[in-house]
Amino acid sequence: MTNPSFDRLDLANLGIGELDIIGDSGISQEERKARASQLKRVLAFSNTYNWGNIREYHGSFLSAVEKAGNWRVDVNELTGEFMVVAQRLQVQQVPPPQPPRRVHQPAPRFPYRVPDPAPIQQDRERIQRYFCSAFNRGTCRHGGKHHALVSGRSRVVEHFCAHCWMQFGEVSLHPEVECSRPTARKYKNQPEESAPQ
Repeated sequence: MTNPSFDRLDLANLGIGELDIIGDSGISQEERKARASQLKRVLAFSNTYNWGNIREYHGSFLSAVEKAGNWRVDVNELTGEFMVVAQRLQVQQVPPPQPPRRVHQPAPRFPYRVPDPAPIQQDRERIQRYFCSAFNRGTCRHGGKHHALVSGRSRVVEHFCAHCWMQFGEVSLHPEVECSRPTARKYKNQPEESAPQ
């Protein structure tokens, strides 16, 4: 049996492959723990998001590990970015509701009122916005909008609080590390090494 390419990998084969690596006695305990945690996240996401998005998220995780040279990557950042992108893609995939069909109704003699496109445009703008993860950690060197990797893709990111955006749909111009809301990340003032994985 040949191994499928990453682009054609399904959930079962990814799980089998990861469990095979996790069971290998030649890998470090750190790698074993990181891979097991990542597999749990992938399985949890499989109940909510489509498989193509989850596979892209897993690829981004592996790329971040490769880029960092160790298994201590900020999975919270990757997960947050994935959830924003996945929700945007799922919203686009849901067909618009169809009005009920009227049978044997005469055509109206007045023109139909065209709905105001402003709320629709505002929804599209909200969905297509990305926050800068480095800004939210307090480490971004850019002064405003700029390009950054979001789930392995180059996107234009903005400086606003990730927590306020993801939890409340608000664009707040402070970074997450300075967010006054009590539900913001608890490790925000701790060094990166002690952040929960």
